[in-house]
Amino acid sequence: MRKLWWLGAVVGGIYALAQLNVAKIKRNPNRYAYARLSQDPVGQTAFIDRPDGTRIRTVVAGKGPTIVLAHGYGVSLKEWNVVSELLVGKGYRVIMFDWRGHGQSTIGRDGIEPEVVAGDYKAVLEHYDVQDGILVGHSTGGYLAIATLLTHPETAARLRGLVLFASLAGDAVKDAPQNKAQIPLIQAGIMTWVCTTELLGYPFGASIYGKEPSSAAIQVFLDEFQAQDHQQLLPLLRRLAETSFTAAYTKSACPP
Repeated sequence: MRKLWWLGAVVGGIYALAQLNVAKIKRNPNRYAYARLSQDPVGQTAFIDRPDGTRIRTVVAGKGPTIVLAHGYGVSLKEWNVVSELLVGKGYRVIMFDWRGHGQSTIGRDGIEPEVVAGDYKAVLEHYDVQDGILVGHSTGGYLAIATLLTHPETAARLRGLVLFASLAGDAVKDAPQNKAQIPLIQAGIMTWVCTTELLGYPFGASIYGKEPSSAAIQVFLDEFQAQDHQQLLPLLRRLAETSFTAAYTKSACPP
């Protein structure tokens, strides 16, 4: 009985600390409200049909020099709703898209290997005849941008630069304990469940957003992450963990 009492006390203590942590996160200031962050970006929506049956949703706004925005894993082009508005206000044409298996884009017969998604990136650049543009890749979106330039080097002629934001060239689990733990949990379906609970989901979101994360932004991320069919995305996760494009990209003539 004494052992059970101690076990209950320990579990209760952990639960109480977790609640305090969530409450602390919720006290962080929200620069933008949940209602604002959960909206799709303003712009003209169109779909690009790929040969394998995939449909890629795109949203375009503004006029001027072109910036193409590629979101991260497990979310959608919704992550750019504030950024795109700011860029349009600065005089840019902004092109956003859901890469296959995310948001309103589907996965066709060819699956979701990086080289396949690279073809979608190329299709977006060609569809909108991007010239002298800047490609911005966030997180896994940056990994796929690198894959695009290596798989289809001719796309480099359409770009004047590449911006990799909180991104990587592969080997996602190397020297990254959190990624090493998260990827198997995503594969097992556990992370989707985690995102349904404030007690675990908010700390997970906070670990991604960094210091003093916005609780509104975390909730939008959790909503987006739950909406994805992660089982479809397993081949990409495996490649992200195992395949590095660092050496090939360093030797290439792609935009810096």
